[in-house]
Amino acid sequence: ASGTSDLVSERRVSPQQVVLADGRAYLEAYCHLAGAMRTFRLDRIMKISAASGPREIPETAPVPADPAVAILAIAPGAAWIVDVLGAEVLGSDPEGRQRVRLEYADPRWLVRLVLSRGGQIEVLEPASLRTSVTDAAASALRAYAGG
Repeated sequence: ASGTSDLVSERRVSPQQVVLADGRAYLEAYCHLAGAMRTFRLDRIMKISAASGPREIPETAPVPADPAVAILAIAPGAAWIVDVLGAEVLGSDPEGRQRVRLEYADPRWLVRLVLSRGGQIEVLEPASLRTSVTDAAASALRAYAGG
């Protein structure tokens, strides 16, 4: 089950490793559906079955485009982003938030991540991504207000 939507999907993956962060276990695996490496929270995996034969990462796997970069301010409750998503800590601010640099491939994914953390993540740069988060939040509020 997805952590940012109500969707349940079936994936075929080639596991690479299991990592622990903030008391949760995550599976890092090559996802054959996405054609790229993905991270899956183990407690959200509903069913596992072994496939016959080896499932390796294809040598012809598409090389991801150069990722975009965002500068975020993250509250202590979202500190797992550093370990799980590989964010680079740049410093901290007077409120105790960490300032981090995070690479991402899909801005829609990062907007969903920011919104899902209920104010624990603030986009500092780029301005276009900050605007996307603001617009998505305003749209959600209008939906709840009935407008």
